Amino acid sequence: MIKVHKAKEYIKDGDSEVAKKDSNNCTVYAFASAFGVDYETATQEMTKRFGRVPKKGVPVSKLIKEFEALKESREEIQGCVITEVISQPKKQTKWKLGGDYKLRRTRLKTFLKEYPEGTFYAIMRTHAFTIKDGEVIYNVSRPYPEKIIIKYAFRIERVDAYTIEPTLHAAPSVVPTELTEQHTGVN
Repeated sequence: MIKVHKAKEYIKDGDSEVAKKDSNNCTVYAFASAFGVDYETATQEMTKRFGRVPKKGVPVSKLIKEFEALKESREEIQGCVITEVISQPKKQTKWKLGGDYKLRRTRLKTFLKEYPEGTFYAIMRTHAFTIKDGEVIYNVSRPYPEKIIIKYAFRIERVDAYTIEPTLHAAPSVVPTELTEQHTGVN
């Protein structure tokens, strides 16, 4: 069974006056819960970065384009970076008729099995939500969330957890043998 949390209860200030007056705001709730910010900060970020207009949704194509650009630039957002883009995940399965191997779209239940840990900003056909460590943070109630088909998912990590180790290429140390013998006392 998939554990689902209501986004309004999960994020700080999720039941604020601004949130109550807003609609078509799944992208804002998903942003707030994925990046760990309050509703108003999420609204400002969605407006600034994604061009969201109050009471209007953000087109899925715009979300995908902007998140992919943020991943490429490794730009920090609220102390987090996007480290992975999972584009239209597909799973190879054997169909009952014919016995051929086919690729099918990945449902939420399968996605959670394949990615049990981490934070993801997930996009389905016309909706956005958050997945955190195998649990779903959703702002609407659906009778069968396990049947949701994941279109895109963006892995989000805290900057302090995501450090890039610099690769140092040191020149080989060449020390003349007579200098080494002098300093070590070897004759």
